[in-house]
Amino acid sequence: MNATVNPDFSQVETDVGQIPGDVRFALFFPELRPFFVEGSEQFDAPNQLVYTRRIQQPLGALKITGKVPRTDIGVLSALDASRTSANGRDNPRYTIVRVRRDLGEQSTAGLLFTDRSEGRRFNRVGGFDTRLNFKSVYSVEARAATSLTGDDDGLRAGRILELNTGRTGRAWGYRGSLAAFSPEFETQSGFVNRTDFVRAQLFQRWTRFGKSGGWWDQQQQFFRSTVLWSDAGFAAREAPLEVTLAVDNSWTLRGGWRASITPEYNAIAFDARRYANVATVTPTTTGGADTAAFTPLGRQHTRGVRFSVNTPQWRRLGASLEGRYATEPEFFETATAQRRDIEFSADMRPTPQWRLSTLFRYQQFLRERDGTVFSTQIVPRFRADYQFSRALFARLIVQVESRERDALRDPRTEQPLYRRSASGDLTALGAQRSLLGRADWLISYLPNPGTVLFVGYGSALDASLTMRPLESERTGDGAFVKFSYLFRVGVPRTAMSMR
Repeated sequence: MNATVNPDFSQVETDVGQIPGDVRFALFFPELRPFFVEGSEQFDAPNQLVYTRRIQQPLGALKITGKVPRTDIGVLSALDASRTSANGRDNPRYTIVRVRRDLGEQSTAGLLFTDRSEGRRFNRVGGFDTRLNFKSVYSVEARAATSLTGDDDGLRAGRILELNTGRTGRAWGYRGSLAAFSPEFETQSGFVNRTDFVRAQLFQRWTRFGKSGGWWDQQQQFFRSTVLWSDAGFAAREAPLEVTLAVDNSWTLRGGWRASITPEYNAIAFDARRYANVATVTPTTTGGADTAAFTPLGRQHTRGVRFSVNTPQWRRLGASLEGRYATEPEFFETATAQRRDIEFSADMRPTPQWRLSTLFRYQQFLRERDGTVFSTQIVPRFRADYQFSRALFARLIVQVESRERDALRDPRTEQPLYRRSASGDLTALGAQRSLLGRADWLISYLPNPGTVLFVGYGSALDASLTMRPLESERTGDGAFVKFSYLFRVGVPRTAMSMR
């Protein structure tokens, strides 16, 4: 068994992308904090029912991981800062228990329990999952989970049911799945970014291999289709809300070059329930104004194409370029938008000691009805690693993110959209912009296997008020120190880690 105690962490913020009236999709950020990353495979659970970034600013945490014959065990307990609670006074307490047992050579079965409590509020999730493999290429997965949430609104219970089957072959493979997430399902210790749906998916893959010495090594078509209903709509046999079809065509060329092109088709119907608290104001002939509920547009049919090019990983350089040109449903105003994406990344190794990585992402949405800019996002990122010696290593990461979104308008009348509160007050859904930056550095010292020292520091900056980088304000700082030493006491060895 391996027990780990962490007395403090740097602050981690989460971000949520909202549409008027509701949250459509939360944004996923991978866990990078070393305390949580180490041994995270022991907490792997289907459907992201464990997401440690929910623990934002822990005051302390205890983690125990280990393996007894054929069974993996993970236990995590953490106490978060009071500012992360609903009332700002109680300290949220997290408890996560994951047990997974091997069945034969390639099959598994697992149990999961998570609990987040703060005062009288709580959210608990229990789940079971299994994966059974047959004849080395066929698999069947079954998953079920239930949640119980208690707060000022009372008690709520929800469920997840999912069944998957697939084949993984050299030249042909497939995967089919049927999943149902009830609208009441909730996890405050995991990451489930959407509920209230029934989803059917089918994926098919065909792979061909080139001749030895030819100009191409591998060619693959990957067909994917998704049909999605609301939970009630599926029970009532209504038409699906969303249909997506795409075919990814990829090639691996001689020398390590890779390229792909993917045409896509979407048919989207907007769920009117998500816009129940959105209103529009229309001027009257008498000089006044009428307030009316916002009605989403009807079903939208859109098409687009994605492409990518990757260079070989040469000795000193590797690069990739990805792009997207599409007409897509725009869920804020329930209209369609022209999407333009471009992302370039490069990995440079000028010397054996230096490794430099850069990334630049640009994304823009234009309203299809009039060509005006709806939103823009620009993200440059730079990372530098330097290996002083075999034991000493340093890393610096700097990232800037600029976002701008226009004020929301009714696509029928071009009048402003408003959010209606429970008391009937209206708040204009105006333009938004942000300019955020972050810098982190880390130094590690590894004199021998089992002994390691990490020292790191990070700082977050915000220049959203002026959108001028030189006029930014510091919004967060965090320091990280870890020391780990491996004690060897006969056989077997025992590991103790202190942070």
